[in-house]
Amino acid sequence: MTSPQESLSMNKQGFSWSVGPISRSLLKNPVSAILIILQVALTLSIVSNSLFIIDARIEKMNRPTGVVEDELLFVHPLYLGEKQDRLFQRDEDLAALRALPGVKSVMQINASPLGGSNNSNTICESEIESTSTCHTDASLFMGGGKVIQSYGLTLLEGREFFEEEIEDGRLMGGLKTSTLIITKALAEALFPGESAIGKVVYMSEKAQTIVGVVERLQRPGALIDDDEFEFSAILPMKPSSYAPLVVRAEAESIPELASTVKSVLEAENSGRLINHVITMKEQRKQGYGDDFAMTLILSLTIVLLVIVTALGITGLVSFSVGSRTKQIGIRRALGARKVDVLCHFLLENGLIVIVGIILGFALSYVLNQQLMTFYELSKLEGVFVLASALLVLMIAQLATFFPALKASRISPAIATRTV
Repeated sequence: MTSPQESLSMNKQGFSWSVGPISRSLLKNPVSAILIILQVALTLSIVSNSLFIIDARIEKMNRPTGVVEDELLFVHPLYLGEKQDRLFQRDEDLAALRALPGVKSVMQINASPLGGSNNSNTICESEIESTSTCHTDASLFMGGGKVIQSYGLTLLEGREFFEEEIEDGRLMGGLKTSTLIITKALAEALFPGESAIGKVVYMSEKAQTIVGVVERLQRPGALIDDDEFEFSAILPMKPSSYAPLVVRAEAESIPELASTVKSVLEAENSGRLINHVITMKEQRKQGYGDDFAMTLILSLTIVLLVIVTALGITGLVSFSVGSRTKQIGIRRALGARKVDVLCHFLLENGLIVIVGIILGFALSYVLNQQLMTFYELSKLEGVFVLASALLVLMIAQLATFFPALKASRISPAIATRTV
């Protein structure tokens, strides 16, 4: 057992601020200190990586798609029969939707920025495909000549497609187009520091002249750490008859349209089959459902872990106080003030927690390295480790405060009678 002078070092006023005596006291009875150190280190490593993942998920969920989300409604019909019959049914539906009040534009398109379907193609700098000339992959949006208008995209440079440039075909039949519109991010990647207007690129060995640049258009199914999530290109090609219909209307009209559009189309043709109708806002919730769930789970994990850590530290410090009741009483009898006892335990625990934080720094990056290997997570940023360290330190000191406060209130007379 440590002596009162070792465990609760004193000067003439009954208290010492020296770290040395406290450190020597901890070394003589290290079990509680080791448990706190391990608990702090483990908590820090998990919390820092969890905060890092949460931040990345939130950033992904808040990424702008480039489209007017609150004005868009997606209708997924099922057209049956031969191709000409399907096209006729599609044209009927497009006309019926355009006639609805509040509707600004209607189109059929192959992809949505928040949808799962994605057509992509490699963009090359020359007709001959090679690894040196083909280094950029872009998602292809095909909606005839109405993509910019219906999606509400911002055209930064160039022009929209001319009517004679629009092709009626399917991508699997080979590219028939000769012009395209690309996003600003893709333009900067292909031609850094230059205007992309008038430049020629190649897709499937066919020359495509860039005639326009839009501010942004997110790729469907873009990954959380995808630096190319805005690498998109718009082709003047109508999609297949199986593609969904997109209605752009006044934002306040979207809820009503969502509830009535199915009955409107079925009234035009009693045999019409509509798979489902979904707003862009609902599509966002579905598209980022996994990210939201992950954020929620990790947030709850952090809260529970911090609570468990705080309770663990409180229990260990309370045990330490109980085992040193007589020593505390002697200190109080020799002139130590309540604040001296309180500060002693806070300083003692602070030293232990700092050691745990140092170990936690190393564990944080070890855990991050494993996550990078198995889940393709990016490298942990130091700011999340520092923020987690401050959080753990504050929680640990708060957890220590109440047992330390109880220790400072021990009466010298009662303590000296304790065996």
